Amino acid sequence: MEQIIKNKILDLIKQSIYKSDTLYLLYAINESSAFFFQNEKIIFGQNTKISQEMPQIYTEFLTLVTSVYISAITNNTTYNSGKYNLLIFNRDLDDENFSNFINLCMMYADIEGLVFEDFFYSMIDIFQLPSTTKELNLIGFFGELSLIVKLWQDYHFDMSNMWHTEGSNSRYDFSCLEYNIEVKTSTRESSTFKIKHSQLFNMSNNYIVIINIKENGRFSLNDLIEYCMKTPPFSHNMNFQIKLLQEKMKVDLNKLKSQKFSVDRFVFFSKENLETISSIPECINEISYNYTFNLSDGICIEEMSEILRK
Repeated sequence: MEQIIKNKILDLIKQSIYKSDTLYLLYAINESSAFFFQNEKIIFGQNTKISQEMPQIYTEFLTLVTSVYISAITNNTTYNSGKYNLLIFNRDLDDENFSNFINLCMMYADIEGLVFEDFFYSMIDIFQLPSTTKELNLIGFFGELSLIVKLWQDYHFDMSNMWHTEGSNSRYDFSCLEYNIEVKTSTRESSTFKIKHSQLFNMSNNYIVIINIKENGRFSLNDLIEYCMKTPPFSHNMNFQIKLLQEKMKVDLNKLKSQKFSVDRFVFFSKENLETISSIPECINEISYNYTFNLSDGICIEEMSEILRK
């Protein structure tokens, strides 16, 4: 779809009648949502019956304009007139985030019940420039997506709704009502990892999974992201897609595509089967320490898939 939109723009600006300040229809997604073009910017618009105007909101990547009345479109007089909420992509068409913008707007157009304002703020979270002090652990991200893909491909179990349920700062990597799963991924052969005592050893049903990966493998992190963006059921999960792109934008693009890995093994542990400190005074909290896991005592992914289904 990205290339289709770009081709339509190129064809449009070649026309002798083209005027930059005129609104043109590029692609009608459905009867109420479409991509437009004006002032050298691509615009996602959705027809709205609600006359609730908000102040225009401008960010580096996006501009939100609500309740704009469109009476006529120069190159398509039959498309629905009326009030539209508009989301304007402020960057050039060659910007690395252009395809993300197109894909997410296409997905939003197919979803019922998601308020346009909420969609805009979700998009802001994605397109904000990441802080230089907040670098994503590429290895950890690769491990988490590898687990999601493995459980889907081999056991037809979808974990996407459980991933980062409270955003990037979620207490656990995967959470649902029945259990929590924390992922530890490493390229080292060592089975020693730093854990937070109160995160693992509490009243909840907690698991930890050790994922050993090897460098110079077959797949990059970008390969896994692309798979999750294009493959059902992941491709139909708007919240999952948003979180994917939020995390992707925190990774160096060169490393995202150039570093390739292969998964050596997944080994799960229930907190119930792990030795721990028996008594900690109430005045002491937030303890972290290195824990050496005996991988031969763990739960294999096939067995764990059965536990997850229960």
